[in-house]
Amino acid sequence: MRATGLLSLLLILTGCGVEQQKSPNSGPPVVLTPLISAVIPNSAPAGSAGFTLTVNGSNFGTDAAVYWNNSQKKSQFVSGNQVTAQIQASDLQQSGEIPVYVKTGGQQSNTIEFDCQ
Repeated sequence: MRATGLLSLLLILTGCGVEQQKSPNSGPPVVLTPLISAVIPNSAPAGSAGFTLTVNGSNFGTDAAVYWNNSQKKSQFVSGNQVTAQIQASDLQQSGEIPVYVKTGGQQSNTIEFDCQ
């Protein structure tokens, strides 16, 4: 009788929608698009010495690379919100706006203009 009662209870609970938790769907990982919020510094005089450019934003991966005027620069991942890059004096010879963006995880960020005065 006791076994019949337990079996009945199990059938009732199963029939009422109680079930084992299923593992989540393990589809492909979601890759978030990187976003630049600021570059520091954001300007420099033409002909000035090189410096370290700090790129702040979000969704930067450990493979993040900074591009300066469409040329990949030696970059250092700091965090998911920051990457730095070495800008050489030779990168600052011409005045004008220089496009800066980040590539990470196969995605390209928005572009920020660096003002070389």
